[in-house]
Amino acid sequence: MLCSSKTGLVVAGKHKHPEVHNMRKVMAAAGNKHEFLRGKELRHRFPMIQLPDLFEAVYEYDAGFLKADQCLRAYLVRSANTISY
Repeated sequence: MLCSSKTGLVVAGKHKHPEVHNMRKVMAAAGNKHEFLRGKELRHRFPMIQLPDLFEAVYEYDAGFLKADQCLRAYLVRSANTISY
């Protein structure tokens, strides 16, 4: 049972914004697959995101979200199969 969806994540801000800088640093240190994009590159890669040239972004390939109901169901099924009295 798959209880997550991989969507990717774009974190964007004005040039040298601390959030973008920190995200880039953390991704590199952890060895996570990511890409650093500036305004024009960002608009070309993600046409639905229209930000000025002074913006930059980090795109994290493996980010996503959890489907809480499915995760809980999978946890309950697994725990029911592993608990012994």
